[in-house]
Amino acid sequence: MIVVDNGSTDQTAKIVKEFAKEANYPLDVLSEPTLGVGYARNTGSKKAIEQGAKFLAGTDADTTVPPNWVESIYTGFETSQGDLLCGECDPLSEFKTENKQALFAFNVRSVIFKAVKPYCRGANFAITTTMFEKIGGIKQPLNSDGTPAVGEDGRLEIDVLEAGGVMVGCLATVCPHPRRYISNLQKLSEFSGRVHIGGSVSQVRNEDELVKTLGSIPNELIDEWSRKIVGVLFIDMINLVKNPVFKAKYLGNIVSILAPFTESEISKNVLNLTEETLWLKYKEAFLTNVTKLIPN
Repeated sequence: MIVVDNGSTDQTAKIVKEFAKEANYPLDVLSEPTLGVGYARNTGSKKAIEQGAKFLAGTDADTTVPPNWVESIYTGFETSQGDLLCGECDPLSEFKTENKQALFAFNVRSVIFKAVKPYCRGANFAITTTMFEKIGGIKQPLNSDGTPAVGEDGRLEIDVLEAGGVMVGCLATVCPHPRRYISNLQKLSEFSGRVHIGGSVSQVRNEDELVKTLGSIPNELIDEWSRKIVGVLFIDMINLVKNPVFKAKYLGNIVSILAPFTESEISKNVLNLTEETLWLKYKEAFLTNVTKLIPN
């Protein structure tokens, strides 16, 4: 076991070091003082590679992985030519709602993952150590003030593809805890539609609180929240055309989702129209085609 203390201000490092003295297995406690999940993962990954690791897999502390998650990693590397494996992050098993608009939003994300492009998310990915070292590890994005920003996982997939690597969507689906989703609902006026940006989480701690909190949120607010998510999913998808690496690999899939619009028209409009105008122009085609791909 490798524990990386990324500048914690509590007693984490002390407690782990004391435990390591009594543990019946090797336990390394490393310090990475530069704040950022990318830095922390790099420090732990490099230590794992020193100890002989061939694959590196990532998930998050607020995420539940299924029993076959590790198996899916080994199977993915054995049966594909993938250098970077990705899986879906689906909160539906914990997000207790029957709201049709919310269910639709989560299904839209799943359709894009399967039909357009697999997305690398920090909560569900695996990479070969060969590729990890080739690209120089995980890059940590920074805000303008130098603090760590989100997006190290998105940077990872770009680096892999630019290095000629292969990205495959084949890992078992994991379940992020819906505390972040609930927080977005409770602060709807501030919610951009990007679920994992903002860093705020609701303080629900058990199943009863989760059900009670969700039950107290009016359906019309969940509808608005869900529509924001769908709009951002569309924008993130169509903006792939702006990146030459993504455009070369995934433009055909994007065109299929936006039929009957043509490849040349989409490519031109992405560069010349605002995101709001793009959404208004392609909304009907996008929703129609995505709906057809949602399993009954």
